[in-house]
This record gives sequence, structure tokens and C-alpha cells, in this order.
Amino acid sequence: MTMLLRVLRFYPQILSLYVGLDNGDYFGVTRIAGEARARFRDAFKAPDNAAFTNKIITSGKNGERVESWIFLDDDGAEVGRNDAVVPEFDPRQRPWYGPALHSDHVEASDLYIFVLNHEPGFTLSRGFRATTPGVFGADLTETDLSDFLSKQRITPESIAFMFTRSGGIVAYPDQARLTELLRRSGQSTVALPQLSELKDPAAAGLFAAYRKSAAPGNFVYDVAGRNYIGRVVEIPARYGHDQLLGIAVPLDEIEKPAIALRNQTLFYSIAFLAFTLPLYVTLIVFWIDRRLGRSHSSLRAIEDE
Repeated sequence: MTMLLRVLRFYPQILSLYVGLDNGDYFGVTRIAGEARARFRDAFKAPDNAAFTNKIITSGKNGERVESWIFLDDDGAEVGRNDAVVPEFDPRQRPWYGPALHSDHVEASDLYIFVLNHEPGFTLSRGFRATTPGVFGADLTETDLSDFLSKQRITPESIAFMFTRSGGIVAYPDQARLTELLRRSGQSTVALPQLSELKDPAAAGLFAAYRKSAAPGNFVYDVAGRNYIGRVVEIPARYGHDQLLGIAVPLDEIEKPAIALRNQTLFYSIAFLAFTLPLYVTLIVFWIDRRLGRSHSSLRAIEDE
């Protein structure tokens, strides 16, 4: 529990972390704090001060499975619980369980609509071998991924997004626009929307430059007379199949601070020179005058002799 809570606090874009075992047992923690998780709190019928919910499914000596819910505040202290019920949920029957149990890599699910809040998301799962083998899983909502990307701006109008080689959008900083595209299908499992549907010239331009080169790397391209510098990098296969991260930045937003700094430095240099030059000239004149004064004194001494 301590480890799961620490990870969920450190990575707020993760919705849930859980373990499903091969005997049907289950232990999972979901973060439900904040306005963005209000639907989850309503679905769980959680207390107002609940920040996490802990779902536990265990098997008794007679083989009967029991499900319990425990609600925790942000410090991990219990603030409520639901009575034990007969579970309808079996981790072994979930689509994320089987592929991960027999794999040596992290398995990424297709994009689908979460039942509890009707928002799109992914599941990453990894199997482990033990006395009772099982699968460790993590749920990530599309909304949280998009919100995370929206906070990674290098400049005011830069953009970071995740996409596939075929042009499907995995995560995009404008979560409202992406969620609207995903909800149109009305299906529990949805296809990734295409970049062309977003109508974002900067993202489309970077994707076109990437497709033209047929390889990740750095790109400079033009969109409606404005130059962009972009970079495309591959996401390791263990974190997602055939996915890439793209970052596009308007070139003028990079140059503008540099030009402003150059102009500011030049201004201060001129101001400093304008201030110090008269003082420097005065000192030189004073020094020359003193030298000349000493010379005149020496000549007079010689003449007196």
C-alpha cells in the first residue's frame, strides 16, 4: 500500500495501480482526489475527503471470493469502507491480464472507454512469476495524459504530442478536442483519431516532415509562413507499440528571447560606456595635467639654479 500510494502521488497522470493474481485475488488503489476525478468519487460513493480508494478481492478457505472497498485520505488514513460483497470482477478475465501473464514485456492495451467515468484511457500491464503468478497493471486516462503534455510547453505556442507511425493520436495537449473525437464512436473500444482530424497545422507539419524522412530526428519546417523546429523520438517498445513523441516549437519564440537579451546587453553596454567614458577622459586629463605640472616645476627648478 505504501509503495502504491507513493507512486500515485508522484505520478498524478496515473489513475490506478493494481495487482491481479492467478487465483483470482486482486489488490488495487485508485486516486480519486481533485475535480477531474469527481466522476470516480460518485461512482465509488466515496466520502468527500477520500483521496484514494482501495479495492481488495480475496478468496476464503471455502473458495468463496469476497470484495471490499476501503477509502483513504491523502495521508493514507482510512476514512470509510463498504461492506464486503460477492465480486463480479475477476482480473483473470480482463483483457490486460492474459497477454501480460505470458509476456516478458510491458503490454499496452488498445484505447478504450473506462466503465466508471466513461472517459478514454489505456492500461499498461506486466506479468510476474511467483508462487502465485499474476499481473501488475496501471491505468492511464487520456485526459490525464493530455493534461500532462499541456504542461510541458517549451514556449507559449509550442506543442508536445504522442502519435503512431500511421498518424494516430495517442495523447494531445488539448484534451477537450481529443476527448470529443473519441466519444463520437460510442464504442467501448475505440480507434485512435487521426492527426488530420485535429486540424492542428503545427502537429500536421511535423508529422509530414517525419513521414518524408521516414525516420525520427530533428526537423525545420514552415507552416503558413512561420518557421518551426521540431523533434520526433521513438518511445521504447516496452512502453507502447509503434509510438512516437513529437515536439514542435515556433522558431521566432526561441529567437525572440535571445534577441531581447542581446539588445538588453547592448543597451547596458552603451549605457555603461556613456557613463564611464567621461569619467575615464577626466581621469586621463587629470593625469596628463599632473604630469605637465610636474614638468613645469622641474624646469623652473633648473632655471633657478
